[in-house]
Amino acid sequence: MPVKDLQGLSSDFDWTVFMKAIQSPMVDKVDVNQPDFVKGLGPVLTKTDPAALKAYMRWNVIASGGNALPKRFVDEQFEFSKLLSGAKEQRPRWQRCMLAVKGAMPDAVGKVFVKNLVPAGTKERMTAMVHNIRQTLREDIQDLDWMGVATKKLATAKLDKMSEHIAYPDKPIDYSALKISDKMLYGDAVLAVMKFSEHRDLKKIGKPTNHDEWLMSAMETNAYYNPPDNSINFPAGILFAPFFDVNADDAVNYGGIGIVIGHEMTHGFDDQGRNFDATGNLKDWWTKEDADKFAARGKCIADEYDGFVAVDDVHEQGKLEEGEAIADLGGTVIAHRAFLKTPQAKAGKPIDGLTPEQRFYASFAQIWEQNIRPEEARNRALSDPHPLANFRVVGTIGNVPAFASAYQCGPTSPMVRKEVCKIW
Repeated sequence: MPVKDLQGLSSDFDWTVFMKAIQSPMVDKVDVNQPDFVKGLGPVLTKTDPAALKAYMRWNVIASGGNALPKRFVDEQFEFSKLLSGAKEQRPRWQRCMLAVKGAMPDAVGKVFVKNLVPAGTKERMTAMVHNIRQTLREDIQDLDWMGVATKKLATAKLDKMSEHIAYPDKPIDYSALKISDKMLYGDAVLAVMKFSEHRDLKKIGKPTNHDEWLMSAMETNAYYNPPDNSINFPAGILFAPFFDVNADDAVNYGGIGIVIGHEMTHGFDDQGRNFDATGNLKDWWTKEDADKFAARGKCIADEYDGFVAVDDVHEQGKLEEGEAIADLGGTVIAHRAFLKTPQAKAGKPIDGLTPEQRFYASFAQIWEQNIRPEEARNRALSDPHPLANFRVVGTIGNVPAFASAYQCGPTSPMVRKEVCKIW
């Protein structure tokens, strides 16, 4: 909305003065995610004691930079967090320091991580897998019985235009403007990083999108799909066992990182990704009929996950987890079909008593092995859009007939469902 309309939402707060104060370029329009919040801001500012507002602001500064304060603050912060996580002790100081540096300078730390730890050939083998899985998804889209011709055409175009970021960014962040010395107090260094990051973001306003930028460090054990960028991203940190091993057979790698690749790709066509077009613009390009059919299939998944008990009387939140559960199912189906194209799958030779397909699904189960405390399980079940790790396996596999075939599961097996949810 125009800035003048934003001003109308909260007339007691001068947004132009605010933009100047944070050194933002002046803009004509802004994206207001929560108009009701902005409406409520004015009365809070005018009716609240200024001393209370100042105290609240101070608390936010302390809470956001707690690890940079003296030990008593760090300990108090941990006492609060462990109520939710169930953790019994803090991470060692060296780990907290490493995580702090990674958060402050993700690309600098990632560069060192890649240089010293990532095996040769990792990026090349990953790239080959990504291309195989992309082509398999392309073929799968053409065969979908719930997606119409018009939507299929646009879905294929979006998939073809999807960019891939593997292992490390080709153009890392330039930190030359960040001034930190070993003589600075830790708190001052943290503030310097916060100012650097904020000013760097503000400088992006009005400029073309940088499609080479990553949203996390290369050393992160994670992966993501970025809708506004239409990109899939696999940091080097996830390219280690159990997800990936440059020396492992295809069954292990396709059942591990291959499913993650498929997961992220299908996010481009799920309940959120479908709202962005091939160039990352916010645009619903599905027909209403296709959207309704997809929603019905998504509800099948959500209803299933509502039935899973996380801990005690707390169930998984099906609607919250729907998108991630759909991506888990789609990733598993697509990665399996891509694996079937490999020489190992075609040869069918057992290794360690397991067929290639059995090794594929065993690898999938291994990437989600997890130790978790009841408190953390409860917290995640109520707030995390990702299902708990065990349900990411059994919830997914129950909807994959190829798994039952690989392990010769009978009709009464707990891993065989009478009604299967199918999307991809």
